[in-house]
Amino acid sequence: MKTQELLELKQEIEEAKDKTLQLKGQKDALFQQLKDEFNCTTLQQAEKELKKLESQIADLSAEIEEGLHTIEEQYEKINTNGTE
Repeated sequence: MKTQELLELKQEIEEAKDKTLQLKGQKDALFQQLKDEFNCTTLQQAEKELKKLESQIADLSAEIEEGLHTIEEQYEKINTNGTE
């Protein structure tokens, strides 16, 4: 290999090391956020928490839909009774 090729290869290696450190820092920050906000220290715990939260969202959405349906029915009764 020529000197220029070796220098270019060295530069690529340094850039890869820098990118690796950057990504590790981002990973560490995300794990810290998982720990702080959701008390999860592993991906498995985070996945379990995600499923729990998705279930809660689905339950709340169903509850909201039921409430809206009830309000619509009551509104129709009021309008029907008021126009007679």
